[in-house]
Amino acid sequence: MQEVVTEISYSVEKLLERALSTSSGGVSLYENLRHHSTTSLLESLESQVKQREGESHNSRTLYYMVNIQEYEKTRESLTKEMIKLSEENSSQELRIQQLLKVHHQYKDLNSRYQALLQMYGEKEEEVSELRMDLVDVKQMYKQQIDALLSK
Repeated sequence: MQEVVTEISYSVEKLLERALSTSSGGVSLYENLRHHSTTSLLESLESQVKQREGESHNSRTLYYMVNIQEYEKTRESLTKEMIKLSEENSSQELRIQQLLKVHHQYKDLNSRYQALLQMYGEKEEEVSELRMDLVDVKQMYKQQIDALLSK
């Protein structure tokens, strides 16, 4: 807006200079004003002001349109990035769920393994006791046979 006012004041100064200066035909200010009445001078200035306002409006409109296009491009870019990140987030959430499931399965399997190890240890101990009992029975049987043979 400041530019428009500066341009208008510059145009007014130019018109007044032309009006005050004598033209190549030697016309004075009085004759200039007489030929171009103040009304026509004001109408000319008013039309120039309107023209400058229109130019200013057009340049502002163009500026805003360019900004809007840039903002739309940025919005599209951010929308694409948001969609990409949302998809990655969904994928990561799915992975987390799968990992939790696998972790739960691991805990179950590990507890079963520990229980089997304990049962195996118990059975191994039982077998060991039975072997010792068998050795004892064999010894007793051998002693009985030896005792029967020696009689």
